[in-house]
Amino acid sequence: MPKQQKPQLDKFAIAAALQEIAALMELKGGPYRFKAKAYNAGARSIQAVENLDQLVAQDRLTSLPRIGDALASQIRQLYLTGESSVLKDLKEEFPVGTAEL
Repeated sequence: MPKQQKPQLDKFAIAAALQEIAALMELKGGPYRFKAKAYNAGARSIQAVENLDQLVAQDRLTSLPRIGDALASQIRQLYLTGESSVLKDLKEEFPVGTAEL
């Protein structure tokens, strides 16, 4: 069994990042509105989970309600690195502070 990596973010910080992604997707509009709903639902699932460490280590994030492959990939990135490629790309499209509006 591989050694479990220390998380870079806890479940609340991961949920906050997912909510920020959702807010920026809402601003993009169009088909991104549906993705935004998925990210918000995923954030709620992550906040409610008790065993995030175990789910990441066993690659079982998709066993959570409302977590698909794409969302699981972002959660894993956030957990292991503290960063999200999707969030980074979205932040590059909007001025600083846009998500807070």
